[in-house]
Amino acid sequence: VIFYTHGIWLMGAKKEAHFKLQPGLVCSVLTIIIFWFELSFPDIVTQSITYIGNATTFLSMTLLGCSFAAVSAKVFKGNWKTYLFIILKMLAIPVVLGYLLSLLKVNEHMVQAFVLLAAMPAGNMPLMLAKQVGENTEVLTQGILLTTIVTPLSLLLVTLVL
Repeated sequence: VIFYTHGIWLMGAKKEAHFKLQPGLVCSVLTIIIFWFELSFPDIVTQSITYIGNATTFLSMTLLGCSFAAVSAKVFKGNWKTYLFIILKMLAIPVVLGYLLSLLKVNEHMVQAFVLLAAMPAGNMPLMLAKQVGENTEVLTQGILLTTIVTPLSLLLVTLVL
C-alpha cells in the first residue's frame, strides 16, 4: 500500500495535483481484505490468479534482465554512496537486526528468517515504477545489479555471523 501511494508520489507523480487510483493499490487493499476475512474462492479463480502470479515473476525478471543488458561496464565503478548502500543493506542491517531481535528473546527461527530476508538483494519494483513514469533508472539498475551479484557472499557472511 505504501509503495503504490507514497512510492508513486516520490517517483514523480507528485507533479500531478489529483490522486490517481493505481491498480497496484486496489490489488493490495483487496489482498488485505481477503487475508483479513479469510475469504476463499473456487479453484478456477485461485488457479487463474496463480498462473498470473507466475507470469508476473517471469516478466519482472525479464524486465530486470533487459535493464541489466542496457548497463555498461561502468556500473562496477559506481560511487561511494552505492557501495555504502550495499554494505549497509547486505551486511550491517541484517547483523544489527539479528542482534536486536536476539536481545528481545524472539524465537531463533524467526530471527533467522528476518535476518535472511533483510540480507536479500534490492527488489525491482522501484525500477519498474521508474521505467513506467519515465525516470532515470541508471542508479536503480546499478544498485539492484550490484546487490544481486554480492548476494551469495553476503548471505554466507550473514549466516556465519548469525
